[in-house]
Amino acid sequence: MKNFVIFGASGDLAKNYLFPALKNLQASGHQFNCYGFARSNLDQSVINNFGLTNFTYISGQYDLTGLSQLSSYITSDTIYYFALPTEINLIKNIITILSSLSLISSKTKLVIEKPFGSNYSTAKKLMDFFDQKNLTQSVFLVDHYLTKNLVKNIISLRFANPIFSHLWNKKYIKEINITATETQGINNRGNYYDQTGAIRDMVQNHLLQLLALITMDSPLSFNYSDFVAKKVDIFSQNYSFFASSWSISKLPSGNWSRFSFSYRNFCQIKVKN
Repeated sequence: MKNFVIFGASGDLAKNYLFPALKNLQASGHQFNCYGFARSNLDQSVINNFGLTNFTYISGQYDLTGLSQLSSYITSDTIYYFALPTEINLIKNIITILSSLSLISSKTKLVIEKPFGSNYSTAKKLMDFFDQKNLTQSVFLVDHYLTKNLVKNIISLRFANPIFSHLWNKKYIKEINITATETQGINNRGNYYDQTGAIRDMVQNHLLQLLALITMDSPLSFNYSDFVAKKVDIFSQNYSFFASSWSISKLPSGNWSRFSFSYRNFCQIKVKN
């Protein structure tokens, strides 16, 4: 039976998105063993709320001692989902240890969540690492925002609708505004968000993906390479919005007592002078 391991299983991404998705897969007849790994201990009541069958939660550090616990449960035919802050040293360390435990093979799949690295340099180092380990074909870079129905519908609206496909150009569209609104705060993601920030968390992945889907030319086909090539075309052009058209700001000093809750009040936010 296929194994599915989530690193960072105590985080919001796992609880709010991954476990519900896995529960739906199991309900639709898919069978697999699921394992959650994280540093934090979770109460059994919380684990039961995930509603998964064949599920085991393992707590430990991301070192040899902690990760060795997986050897008792899984084989190399496993999907590893890294629902973790993409610190390259952390990811490289986990993969190196899994390899030493013979828990990675040609059948292994590695799913890396956005943001992929903290900048271009770290992202390239991570890709070079995968290449050195002969894992490039096993790595899947994931932006969960693209699974939203509204986002997926952009593709159908643009390329499968004969009316819009002829009207979607500069002759008929004066400007495009992309607005990302949230109904919730950062909740327990304070440690992640305080290090990553809004630009890396939202703009350089979610919003640029939306921009590409809205503005890209029709691909030759909908296979991976043709589709991505048209996205790359958009960002290869010298658009001025990358430098001059963004407005980035933070809350100024002053009396903010009229707000019942501010960014610095969230859990795990470090107050800086």
